[in-house]
Formats: sequence, structure tokens, C-alpha cells
Amino acid sequence: MKVRIFTMALVLPMVLWMTQMATGQVITTAPTLTACPGTTISVPVTVQNFNSIASVSLSLGYDPTVMTYTSYTINPALAGGFTVVNSPTPFNKVLLAWFALTPVTLPAGAVLVTFNYNYTGGNSNLNWDLSSTACQYSDLMGDPVSADWVNGSVSSSTPSIVTQPVSVNASAGSTADFTVTANNASTYQWQESTNGSTWNNLNNGGNYSGVNTNHLTISNVTTAMNGYQYRCIVGETVCNQSVTSNPAMLMVSSPSTTTTLPNLTACPGTPVSLPVIVDNFTGIASISMTVNLNPLVLTYTGYTLNPSLTGGTAVVNCPPPYNQLILAWFSLSPATLASGSVLVTFNFSYSGGTMPLTFDLANNGACLYSNITGEILPSVWNNGSVSPSAPLPTVTSQPADVSANSGTSANFIITSTNATTYQWQENTNGSTWNNINNSSNYSGTTSNHLIISNISIIMNGYQYRCQLGETVCNQSVFSNPASLTVTSSDVIVTLPSINSCPGTINVPITADNFTNVASLSITIIIDPVVLTLTGYDLNPSFAGGYFGINSPSPYTQVLASWFSLTPVSLANGSTMLTLIFSYSGGTSPLSFNLIPEGTCMITDMSASPMPTEWVNGSISPTAAAPTVSMQPVNANAENGATASFTCIAVNASAYQWQESANGTSWSNITNAGDYSGATTDLLVISNVSAGINGYLYRCRITEDVCNQAVLTDPATLTVVSSGIIITIPNISSCPGTAVSFPLTVQNFTDVASFSITTNFNPAVLTYTGYSLNPALSGGFTVVNCPGPDFNQVKAAWFSLSAVNLPPGATLITFNFNYSGGSSFVSFDLVTEGNCAFSNILGDLLPAGWINGFMGPTVPLININVMPTGISALAGHAVFFDCLATYATAFQWQERILLT
Repeated sequence: MKVRIFTMALVLPMVLWMTQMATGQVITTAPTLTACPGTTISVPVTVQNFNSIASVSLSLGYDPTVMTYTSYTINPALAGGFTVVNSPTPFNKVLLAWFALTPVTLPAGAVLVTFNYNYTGGNSNLNWDLSSTACQYSDLMGDPVSADWVNGSVSSSTPSIVTQPVSVNASAGSTADFTVTANNASTYQWQESTNGSTWNNLNNGGNYSGVNTNHLTISNVTTAMNGYQYRCIVGETVCNQSVTSNPAMLMVSSPSTTTTLPNLTACPGTPVSLPVIVDNFTGIASISMTVNLNPLVLTYTGYTLNPSLTGGTAVVNCPPPYNQLILAWFSLSPATLASGSVLVTFNFSYSGGTMPLTFDLANNGACLYSNITGEILPSVWNNGSVSPSAPLPTVTSQPADVSANSGTSANFIITSTNATTYQWQENTNGSTWNNINNSSNYSGTTSNHLIISNISIIMNGYQYRCQLGETVCNQSVFSNPASLTVTSSDVIVTLPSINSCPGTINVPITADNFTNVASLSITIIIDPVVLTLTGYDLNPSFAGGYFGINSPSPYTQVLASWFSLTPVSLANGSTMLTLIFSYSGGTSPLSFNLIPEGTCMITDMSASPMPTEWVNGSISPTAAAPTVSMQPVNANAENGATASFTCIAVNASAYQWQESANGTSWSNITNAGDYSGATTDLLVISNVSAGINGYLYRCRITEDVCNQAVLTDPATLTVVSSGIIITIPNISSCPGTAVSFPLTVQNFTDVASFSITTNFNPAVLTYTGYSLNPALSGGFTVVNCPGPDFNQVKAAWFSLSAVNLPPGATLITFNFNYSGGSSFVSFDLVTEGNCAFSNILGDLLPAGWINGFMGPTVPLININVMPTGISALAGHAVFFDCLATYATAFQWQERILLT
């Protein structure tokens, strides 16, 4: 037996130890609580891992000035044991002892014991006494059980002030702010004391805002509020506790009187007024004011005093050297002015220029205010300035003298600042200057760049200058004069550039510096398709010599020659020879053939060639003839339906559609009956009838400058019997965009299959995909863009269930990328079976097929006249021409060829 008992004594502690190791140490937690002062509070002690515990010792410390222990309640599971609870002197802890012969296990989070206290307010820690064995658990064998102890606390929600309001200094009329910060605060009430002992609650309104927040704002403070005190009652609404902040004082000072001189602008030579503005001008009995001046800019002429100051004595003076203006004023009755009032207005004559307007603050007493007792008042003095409303123009680069040959151009250029207007003047006699206007010889006369074209020898010695102005004050200056020196020049022979309508035209060949000429040879290159020489007119000065003219086959050149034993001289700009042509339209060069040498030559009496400049010209139409870029196409329409014909043309200004029943006789169509758009690019025939089946339609396109006309190709109207009508729309768009062609149908009833093939220009359109009407989704569909040129889209569909679509429904939509240009989008009605509808029995259904087209939203620019090459002597002017239809902007470019 002894051996057995000994064995059990060894086994039981081992089992208990292993159980504790498996379950972990006991965790005992004192809570963290908040409570209202004057209430009874309960402090529940909770445990974790309370397994097979046979004895407990607890010691929980607290602050006896905050709380007083009254009683306890132990977990009923421990009622079978023995419990002792005590709070010994000095009553700063509660002691609990418990043991039982039967170990106890509690669930996780169970309340082991609850201690009850009377709470007087404040903060107290709930700390476990771990300095001895006061806190301990044991098992049935009396062995300690590992434990962890978590402290707690008790506190109230009483507000506490973290930051007290501070006293504020403020100027009268400004704003003052008081702020308090607190913890556990939910209410605020600011109070005011005018005497330091009596406090009154503030309400929002008048000068006060934020009276129930932690931030009080007092606006427009007055000197009467100087010394007022402010404090805040900070409260909370759970236990209705509050705390009052320290008082803070408001100290109000009188504001500085501010005196401001304006920033003025004026035109030179005009009178100006200088208003002196004051703020916080209160209780002023005397004024001393001195303003610094520049007498070269302003000349003092007088002053006007504010009427409120006329009861005092004022002295205003501007003594030599007139660089200061002095005002002195005093009164036995102090004056007060509203902020922004004009204290005094000084008047001046303004000569121009820029000058600061400054108060003399360097000399003691020059600028000050005082009250009736002679006390100097605080003041602020703000300076100003005077400057011209617009600065005088300044020439930064004068025009330079120019030397040029007669017949050429001269340029005079000026650069400047502040100039908004320019007027060039000319002096022909050395003394008189006259304004120049734009004309055939002058351009840029009201800009900074004067161009004189086709100068003559008579202009030698002329002078030019520019008057530069501005429009605000109408000030102006003149540039220095620059001289034009004209020297003699080579002979200049010029062909014109002419715009004309087809017909007979005259082409004058003019000459400059044509002096003592004995012979000339001229060869002119022309386009024989455009021009045919029909005659000429020779200057009578050449009548004494021999003249010959020819235009040999292939009529690409006109050759003229003349010689005389008596040399001839012509005035500059004279016409030597006028060529008469029959002009058929289009563009042709008028250019001198300078190769081989001698083809174009002028000689003197010694047969020596004279230096000559040959200036080419050209002939081009005043208006280009219309050209058809898209012809009308054949149209199929059901009896009673609508048909349309469309054309696109360049250089068109008028359209006239024509109709032919037999292909030989044509008549103009008017807008009447079933016809509309007869004079537009789109002819519409509504309610077509079988009677016009096979009729032909074409359009006569004209331009209204030269009345040139062109006819489109004819297109045939086929009127089909009642059946399905399928239509491709006409679409316009900008190149580089995606476009869609919805194919719409009429009379689409009991259709079980269809084949559709559309033709298009692959250089204009690129097929990208399709979308099918959802009502056809139950059938089988194949869509392809075959062929090496990808110029067709083929669609095939069939279904075992016939389909009906409402009028105007979209059967299928073909999608493309549009590259630009024009393209028909038309049905392939030539290849049998490519376009057909059938019913469920396979019977073909009658159908009408209406084609569409694709074109640009804006026509492509068409160059009618190309610039031609020109040979010229260095230093001479040359001209290049370019004419284009539908162009809205031009930008010339230059390429430099390196040799």
C-alpha cells in the first residue's frame, strides 16, 4: 500500500504539470473603465486558461483618493471553496484568498471575481501586486501555476484643458481670436467680463462668432473693448462635467493713420490731379505733409482740401527749387474722415516722363499727425508714382540709305519700341515732306517696312523718313531721313503674267532702260495647245527698221527680230511689241528661250550685245474649266420609288441636269413634278414610273467667270417591277477616317437567302468588316473581300426560316477605312448570281438595286497654275505665281541646291 500511495503521489503532480503545459499559463486581466464621479462601479477580473486551479491569491492595488472598496462577487464555480476578501489599511488594495479541495476550471474570458467600489472621480491605476506571492495560483498539490497579469485603470470623462487661451493685442476695427484646446470636451461656452469679476455667456451675432466652439472670433473690435477678458467653459455631456479655462485679455490699440499717394498715368501736356487718400483718420488736430517732386515732370498749379478740414488753417507751398510740395494744417476741432477719403488733391501740369511720388520721411517732422493734446499719432505713409499713359515711341534702328538700279525695288526698314502707327514720307525737293500712300510703286507705307517697286531714274536723290506714333496720347517722333540713289541698269525685257478667259488676248512685251538699241532677237516659248499666234502690234518707234515674226511648226515658239540703221530709245515701261493670241484655256508659259546664245539678244550700233535681263511671264485661266471627278451611274428603282443621280466636279459653280428619252435629244430638267435638285449635283426623281424606264440623265456643269462648261457621261434609269429595293447610301467624309455603308431594304418579305456583291475603288476604300441585322442571326452568313485588288465585298446568307424586315431596315453594314478621293460603291449586276434574293423555295425575288458613292467632305485642292522657272540677274526682283482651286492657305518654300 505504501508503495502504491507513493507512486500515486508522484503521478498526480506529473499529470497536473503536463495538463498546464498543454493549456498555457493563466492570464488574469483587470479592466480599463470610465465612470462618472459619485457612482458605484464594478471591476470584473477575467481569466484565460483557468484550468484545474485549487487555490488563488490576488492583490489588486488602487488609489483610495479616487475610489473606495465596498464589496465583491465571486464566480459561482468557486462557491464550493473557501474565500476571504479584505481591503486593509491604508485601503489602497483589495486582497483575495481562495482554496478548494476540488480543483476548478473556468471557460476562457470568465469573470473570476468582481470588486465593487464607490468612485469619487479622477484617475486610478488597477495594478496587480507582483512584488511577492500576493498574486498566485496553485494546483491541488500546492504547486504554483504559471500566470500572466494584465493591469487596468479607472478614469472619468472629465474634460481637461491642454492649451489655455492667451491674451490678444489688436487694432481697432480689426479681428481678434481666442482659442482653447481640451481633451474629453464636447461642449464649449465662451464668456466675457468687462470688469474682471462678472462673467456673461456670449451669443453668436454682432461682433461675435464661434462662441460654442473652441475658437472665438471677435470682429471689428473697438477701443471700448480694451481690457475685456474672455474665458471658456469646456464640458462633456456624459457625466455633465465641465472645467473653466484661464481668462485671457483683449488689448485694443488705436490704428495707424495710413496716407497713400496713387500711381497715376497721364498723357504729356495734360493737367493731372493727385488725390491723397487716408484711412483711420480719427481725431486729427494737425497735419504736416511733404511730398518730393521732379519739377521737370510735374509743375504744381493748386490744391483742393477735403471740406471737413476747411474749419482749420491750411498752408500749401511749393518753394524753389520746386522739388517739394508742403502741406501744413491745424484746427482746434479734431477731424475724423471715413477710410478711403481724399484728404487733399494736388493739381499739376504734366510734362511727360516717369517719376516716383514719395513722402519726405527722412526729415523729422516733415510727415506727421497729432491729436488735440499735441501727441504724435502712429502713421503709415505709402508712396506712389506718375508715368505716361503710353510711352513715347523710340527708334532703335534708323532707315539706311539705298542704292538701286532703275526698274528694280528699294527697301527702307525701321525698328522701334512702343510704336503702334507708322507713316512714311517722301521728300522730292530737299525741303518739303509729303505722306506716301500705297500704290503701284509703293507698299508698306503704314508699316515699318517701305517697299518701292519699279524705281525710275527720276527718283535719284529722293529722301524717305518715317513718322512713328502711338494712339493713346498721340505722341510721335520722326526717324532720320534716308536717301535713294538710282543708277542706270541693264535693259529689262518683261513678259506679263496674265489671267484670262478663253478667247483673244493681247500679250504686251515691255522694256526698261531701252536706249540706243539697233537690233533685237526674241524667242518666246508657249504651249500650242493653249495659245495660237494670230497677229501682232509693233511699237511705231521700230517702223524705220526691218521687222519679222514667225511661229514655226510645232508652234511651240514665237520668233521675232528687228534691226535698223537708226538706233531706237524707249521710255521705261514702254511696250515694244504686242503679241495677239487665240487662247483656248488652260495654262501656258510665256518664257524667253535663252538657249542657244543669241536666241534672245539686244545689240547696239556696233553690233555688241547689250546686258539684258529677261523676265518671264505666263498665261492662265481666270477660272479653271470644270472637270468631272465622279460621273453619274446607272440607277435601278422600283415603280413608285425614288431614284437619284449624282456627280462630283472640280471648279464647278452651276449644275443643270438634262434628260433624254432616245439618247440623241436632250432637254433641261426643271424642279417640278417628280424632279428636284435639277440645278445641284444631286438629281432626285421621286415616284418613278414605268414610262421613264430607259431614260438617260446627264449634267451640264459650268463655271461663272468664263462660262466654260463640261457634260458628264449619261446614266440610265431602269424602272423595275414591285419587289425588294436595296440601297447603298451616298457618304462624304474626311480622308483617314473610318466609314460605314448601311445597306437598307424595302419590301423585304419572306426572304430565305441573298447574295450581295458591291464594287468599290481599293485606292479609296479598304474593307475592314461588317455587321448583320440581328433578325438574320439564325441563318448562315459568309462575308469576304476577295480578289487580288480587294475591290469587292461579297456577302451570302441563307436560312431555313424566311425573314421579314420593316421598311428602311438595315440589312447589312459594310465598314471601310477611307483614304481620300472618290469611289462608286455599286452593286455587281453584271455577274449572274452576284446580286439576288430568293424565298424558301429557292425562287428568285424581283429586286431593285440603288448604288451609292464615297467622296470627300471638302474637295481636294487642285493646282491650276504651277510656278515656272525664272532666270534673273543678281539684285533684281523675281515673281512666282501659283493658282489653286479650293485652297484656303498658301506657304511658299525654298530649296537651295548646292553645286
